[in-house]
Amino acid sequence: MKKSLNNVCHVIRAGLIVPLFFGVISMSQAVAQDSSAIETEADEVRTSCYSTNYLRSEIDCECLATTFAEKRLELGPDQGKEGIIASITRTVKCLNFPSLQRQEYAQCISKVSSEDTNGIELEQYCQCQSRKMVETLAQHKGKYGASVKGSASFGATMYCRKKEAYP
Repeated sequence: MKKSLNNVCHVIRAGLIVPLFFGVISMSQAVAQDSSAIETEADEVRTSCYSTNYLRSEIDCECLATTFAEKRLELGPDQGKEGIIASITRTVKCLNFPSLQRQEYAQCISKVSSEDTNGIELEQYCQCQSRKMVETLAQHKGKYGASVKGSASFGATMYCRKKEAYP
């Protein structure tokens, strides 16, 4: 059978052009296939996140997968998977705040001496420091990276050395 423009319809959905041949595939089938492919790709992103130590310790893998699916739908199939993932992980939207707070607390307890706490009990100081760092990160509006995390940690250190930080 010869394909001609007379029997081809194109559906434009979220920037995707899906050719439909009458009698072969319906619009709802095309949308279902589109959604199914996005779901599959999001599942791959989730699995990869959970299997990568760095990612799962810094990133909420469920948020990453969900946000990836939203971005894929918005940007279409021509946008590379790695580019979409990078655009998400360079923001604070999907940071794993509980994990970051635990890491910061553990690092504080193991590396800070009581002389560094300005007379504040070490455990109380480290709780303040890890909590304040995460609060600062959650309010960050720009790109996220190691320097932002380091700056938030330093700011929390300076804040928690002050007696006023403890009501």
